[in-house]
Amino acid sequence: MPLVKRKPVELVPPPTASGSDDPEVFYLEATGEVFADFESYSNRLTFYNQKVFQCELTGRINLTYFEALKSERKEAIALHKIFPEQLKAPVLKSVQFQITGRIDQLVDQVYDRFKDRFFPGETVYFDFEGEKYYARMTKVEPPVSVSPPAVADGGDIEMDVKQEPNGYAESSRSTPRTFSALTEIHTVGTNLALELEEAKQKDDPSKYVYIVDLIDDEDEPNGGSYTTSSEKLSRDRLAFSKTILRKYLRDCIIRAANIGAEWRVKEWLAVKYGIPLEPSDEITSRNEELKDAKLSKRKKYLLTDGEDPSASTTKKIKGEGKKLSAAAQRKADEAEKAAIEKAKEEERLRKKNLKYPIEDLELDPITKRELMFKIQGEYDRRKERPIPGRGEHALPVPGKLLPTFIATYHFLASTGKTLLLSPFTMDDYEQALHHKLSEPSCTLINEIHRTLINLIVRDGGSSLVATTSALAATLDATTSAPASVNGDADDDDGASQAASDVDELDPTPSQGNPTNGHSNAQVEALTSLLDAAHELSSGWEKLIIRPDNRRERWENSLMGLIAARGTPDLFPRMVGILSHLAAVEHADGYIEGKFEAELYDTPAQRYPLLSLGDKLQIIDFLCSQAVETKSIKAFYEDCEAQVTELRKEKIEVSREKKELAKQREEFEGSRKKDEDGEEGGGEGEVE
Repeated sequence: MPLVKRKPVELVPPPTASGSDDPEVFYLEATGEVFADFESYSNRLTFYNQKVFQCELTGRINLTYFEALKSERKEAIALHKIFPEQLKAPVLKSVQFQITGRIDQLVDQVYDRFKDRFFPGETVYFDFEGEKYYARMTKVEPPVSVSPPAVADGGDIEMDVKQEPNGYAESSRSTPRTFSALTEIHTVGTNLALELEEAKQKDDPSKYVYIVDLIDDEDEPNGGSYTTSSEKLSRDRLAFSKTILRKYLRDCIIRAANIGAEWRVKEWLAVKYGIPLEPSDEITSRNEELKDAKLSKRKKYLLTDGEDPSASTTKKIKGEGKKLSAAAQRKADEAEKAAIEKAKEEERLRKKNLKYPIEDLELDPITKRELMFKIQGEYDRRKERPIPGRGEHALPVPGKLLPTFIATYHFLASTGKTLLLSPFTMDDYEQALHHKLSEPSCTLINEIHRTLINLIVRDGGSSLVATTSALAATLDATTSAPASVNGDADDDDGASQAASDVDELDPTPSQGNPTNGHSNAQVEALTSLLDAAHELSSGWEKLIIRPDNRRERWENSLMGLIAARGTPDLFPRMVGILSHLAAVEHADGYIEGKFEAELYDTPAQRYPLLSLGDKLQIIDFLCSQAVETKSIKAFYEDCEAQVTELRKEKIEVSREKKELAKQREEFEGSRKKDEDGEEGGGEGEVE
């Protein structure tokens, strides 16, 4: 039956006779409906010609009623030809008078019962010595333990097939065929009233003995007979699968719209295959119990005004013989409707396809049973959900450091393949930055600094050596006197280099002041600081930190890189960090009012004591230097080229999609014209 908004279209019942014994009526031949006046006939015909219908079997939408009806007829004819004839009667008998929530549940039950059970006359695949051959089932011998029930009528059943108004089955127009009484094999195993395991125990499909004849592509015997079991047999998935079974059942069974309604085989099919039309007393009582169980979950109970709920039992809406007031009845209807809507919403959410990764809030809440479940050797689980942090603890780092934290993590994660860094989570990154111990050291921090420093060193270039600025000569002159007294040429060269680096710390140009705004003490302090940094990092610009030497000396190389490339604009905490790593006392190198660097012997021991902000500033400085290297630039160029290619492919796919849609539209239009030429639908006549 064609669908509108997922509901079948109900035919209009014939009007009641009035007036003369033979009144004039309007007859719609395509549906068999009768209308008393032209207006109702015209409105119904207009409704049928709207493209709002859907084919129930194929799922095609935007069809008129007559197009959907024709599509269903073609699909039904093809479906009845494909589905094995030997399975039709047993399958329909097993689903008669069954109560399930959805048809998918019924399909699963039927498929599980019939997938390993075969019937005489079926065409199957026979697994012989590792090869599969076409075979026809000639005989089925049930196990001795299964006693077949008696058949009500031992003779053949022969009758005319009643044709439905829509005329689904091709056999309904042909000569009536003779069907033998329902087969006596597998009757216990295919009884859906029994549980699956119970049915297997009473009627084990693996104990049946099957005799098959090998056949060729033209269904002619060509290989002799074999005796086998169900383990060696299988069906063609194009003839028997859950998809085919669902379509077949949807076309052959119906049920009422009320809660707990039972599935019934269409009357003409039940008569055709000798299936009882009315349930037995046992089936009726069983279905009543199931129906009551389903209704008990939805039925709402009402108490009359002023009644004490603890003193009396809850009264049902029906069955008490007392009429409820209009307000109470309206309240009951609203409660019933709300329960149905809630059940539909829960079912929709359950069937919703989840794509991972998903948000935590979209996951189902963990149950107490899941919390109590424990695998042998597993650690105890937390029995309470962790309470999210509030205020300053709600973020992994303080708010003012969060942009730097996110930017550095994104750079390291996105360029991990080029940097040869394995993927790591933001939580790992946060915990690594908070690591305060030198023994054991943090592996992630070691890898991040090692790979960034190696990338910068391999890139090379003159920028690895600081450039001499205008203040270099002034500082050189200021520091040359004490250096010349000692007569040490190497110290003089080091002071000159340090003075050059000190000049980088103050962007203000000198205006005749020999100290460029610095006191002699400040200049000397900065000079000694840079001297110590250069001494500790000697040769860093040529040192590649290898993985096999435990990443040693990266802290020393870091000091040399900061001293060579750091500027106050690019690295505000440059002096304080160098003071701490080189253990040269400076006002910017104090941590919480104390200079703790002198308590440790090496930069590797001093680095973990740096604050979170200093560590993030160091990594941010290294990332800004790495961006200028050839490797990272080439990586970004490759990414840009890939994005361009993908964009072109997307445009091509979109163009092909439009072309296919246009061709399909033309094909559908031509086919529709052909169909309209063969058969006209929707014309009425006056009787």
